[in-house]
Amino acid sequence: LKNRFPEVALVQGNIMDYDNPQNQALKRAFDTCDVFIWNSGMHLNFGLFSKDPATPVWSLAPINYAYTKNIPVVLYGHSFDKFDDNMHIAYRAALDQCAMILCRDKESEKFMQQLGFRPR
Repeated sequence: LKNRFPEVALVQGNIMDYDNPQNQALKRAFDTCDVFIWNSGMHLNFGLFSKDPATPVWSLAPINYAYTKNIPVVLYGHSFDKFDDNMHIAYRAALDQCAMILCRDKESEKFMQQLGFRPR
């Protein structure tokens, strides 16, 4: 990405540890960005990798933080495979506010549509 978009800052960090001095680049990015694009992955499943009830808290933290800053959120190329124990309800408020949800595969798109989400 850096070769094709040298002016775009790519940052890493832990939004749950926002006050940590090591996360200052992440703080600056959220304070100055126009849109939060969360790149591909399987970050927003429940029961596939873990059934820890804290999972929705930490997995949705970047999305919820962006909303507090009025930053539109785009999920780019995500896979959705499992929401055990009706946990899709815990994810609904955050995911329904996403400006765009782009699934990386047709199975994920179908799964999300069956749950009433509107992936694009």
